[in-house]
Amino acid sequence: MDRHPLSPGGNTLVIFDACVLLPSRLSDVLFDLMLEGLYFAYWTGDVEAEFLRNWPQVHPDASKSGARRLKAFQRAANNGHLITGYDDNAFMACVPTRVHDNDRHLIAAALVMVNGLDEEDNRALHKVMIVSDNSKHLAIADTRKLGIEVIKAGAFLDRLFDAAPDRTCLAIAKSLSDLKKPPYSKAAEKGARLNFRLREIEPGPFFLTKAALARRGAAAQGESGWKPAPVLAFPPIATTCLRPGHRRQGQVQAAAMAPATHSETLQGGQSPPGAV
Repeated sequence: MDRHPLSPGGNTLVIFDACVLLPSRLSDVLFDLMLEGLYFAYWTGDVEAEFLRNWPQVHPDASKSGARRLKAFQRAANNGHLITGYDDNAFMACVPTRVHDNDRHLIAAALVMVNGLDEEDNRALHKVMIVSDNSKHLAIADTRKLGIEVIKAGAFLDRLFDAAPDRTCLAIAKSLSDLKKPPYSKAAEKGARLNFRLREIEPGPFFLTKAALARRGAAAQGESGWKPAPVLAFPPIATTCLRPGHRRQGQVQAAAMAPATHSETLQGGQSPPGAV
């Protein structure tokens, strides 16, 4: 079984746009899919700033909980999510001119990751993707020529389901089970074939941060066979089944909804997997 089904034999490196992190139910599913080990998740400091800026408008009933929600994301990714160095002119100058000015940082960040693939023996095995529902501003065709795939969240989830239906259903079942009032019956769950064994997330050595390498010891660096480039510092089917009005008990839960956030129960998330 391939760890990352969208890139058999390699790694799937996914950059989230703020627009897919802001909707609570969607981001719940995306992170449960990440925690199932289907891909590594990343984002940028610009995405975090945009997330915090727009959170009060998207969630007026929980306008002060944005920072805690973001912290939950970071903990789920074991703080291995952040891409830096993308503001360097070497990357910004390569961003297609048709990309909207406000979204250039996403393409530049993806270029940083593509650049890191040069260190791999077979870079063709790996995939760099941007998940965004604002794809019209990201010049999809031009960006594809750079080795970067831009995809909307719904299509991304469909692709995962096609490639690994059991694991995708398992992750979505986790999202549903975390709802206090799930909008489906146990019979419906059984009929949907969501009775799968829990699988341990396999940590990935790709794009390991210095902190992650220190935690895992010198042996981890030897196994990875890859050293981060100087500019790198990196450390988830339809979602309509998740009603916005339903609360989650754990992972990546909006802080205003309950005292305990999801991050408090998922601190082993993207262990250096996204560690990258």
